[in-house]
Amino acid sequence: MKKTSPLLLIPLIALLGCDRPTEPEPTTADIRVVAAFTDRLGGVTVTCNPPGGTHPDPASACAALDTAGGDPERLVPLAVTCPDTHDPLWVAVEGSWGDTEFQLAWEFPNTCEARARSGGLVDLE
Repeated sequence: MKKTSPLLLIPLIALLGCDRPTEPEPTTADIRVVAAFTDRLGGVTVTCNPPGGTHPDPASACAALDTAGGDPERLVPLAVTCPDTHDPLWVAVEGSWGDTEFQLAWEFPNTCEARARSGGLVDLE
């Protein structure tokens, strides 16, 4: 009978005693979007895990942020065609994704462009 070296059993024994890897905790987010139009103000809030807030589709906004790694500047634009209307708005986005805080400002020619270019995060309609 062939003998097995005790040194070969140590990694196996260690593996048997290890806990299974746990799923990472879902990333929480708390985001405020404020928009200033030439004649009015608007805004929405988004929370993630669970999705909520005043955003018309918080689940999609959270999914877009998740795809971008929580970085609003890396949001993937939506594939939509917007009308060539001029109703400019200035948007401030501030909040947190996990432990990372952010604050930024954008300018858009209209609300459709704001929604499209922000991957749906800025949805004020």
